[in-house]
Amino acid sequence: MRLANNPLFPESGKEYKLVAAGLAGVIAALKKVQESANKQKTIAGRIEAALHSNNRQIEKLFSELDRAADSAVIGGEKALDGRFSRGSRSASMWISPGFLPHQRERVYLMTTGSSSLSPRHFLQENPLSNKWRIGEFQSRMDYLAAAVSAYIRRLGFAKELNEKLSRENGPGRLKMLREPVSEQRAMIGTAAICLDSLFRILQRIRAIAEAASRESSMQKKQLSQIEVSELVDEVDRVASQAEFNRMTLLQGNFARSSRVSSMWFVFPGLREERKRIFIQTMTAQALNIKHYGRPISVSQVTTQSMIAIDRALRKIDAQRKDLQSVAKELEKTREIDRKIC
Repeated sequence: MRLANNPLFPESGKEYKLVAAGLAGVIAALKKVQESANKQKTIAGRIEAALHSNNRQIEKLFSELDRAADSAVIGGEKALDGRFSRGSRSASMWISPGFLPHQRERVYLMTTGSSSLSPRHFLQENPLSNKWRIGEFQSRMDYLAAAVSAYIRRLGFAKELNEKLSRENGPGRLKMLREPVSEQRAMIGTAAICLDSLFRILQRIRAIAEAASRESSMQKKQLSQIEVSELVDEVDRVASQAEFNRMTLLQGNFARSSRVSSMWFVFPGLREERKRIFIQTMTAQALNIKHYGRPISVSQVTTQSMIAIDRALRKIDAQRKDLQSVAKELEKTREIDRKIC
């Protein structure tokens, strides 16, 4: 098939570079939120230790807690004062991990600081009740830190993918796409980069699952599940955005069982040989790490879970090798064609 020009596909690589730069800024901002959550948990522990002290000392710690919450600033706005919470009507935060503007995700951040502990009531209640409230607050900070850390990890994979695609579609790429062989090689390069990203994400999920299987604390397992859920979502995002010249590459359009379309590569030479290329479906559902809309669980790791992850890794690796062999064959026939000419 002749590859058409796609207005959504960044031909110069600049769009990918801009997305990567934007994600770097988001990651830096979210790291401040993560640091703030960890600081607030530490201060809450100091408040618990001071429950039997005078109220003045506790009030000072409340002020320190508010300063820690206010240190998390995103785009000049305080991130943890409730404006980005689910019930907020004053502001919202949207992040686009890829280059398609319509695929945006809303990010929610809970309200923290002393207001979460109601200082006026806190100073009037008994120490036992306050100790329970502090424990709940620390659990919330653990959840916030884990959720932000998971999203940072996911955005890190997205940033790395966009940087690689930026290099693949550099300034000289458009001039090279004048003949079918170059176009075909460029498509294989794009697919290979996306498959590499999926492979690394699956490796991370497997590492988390192995660590969770050795973990005895259910709370820590649940916190690990947060990152797994984010990474499974990233698998689906990569599969949906991996495209070349209006062709979605990893959603099954070119799988063996596909009835939607087919992909034929032209190998230069005297015969102008054509060969059909297959690319398997690489969504989370197809990789068997998502079932009925729910990501694979690491809170209760089973042998079947590890087998499913290993099969997904083998499937991705086999597809990478298939495309690499096609790329080598293209290069070989191209060299032969040059000698003949």
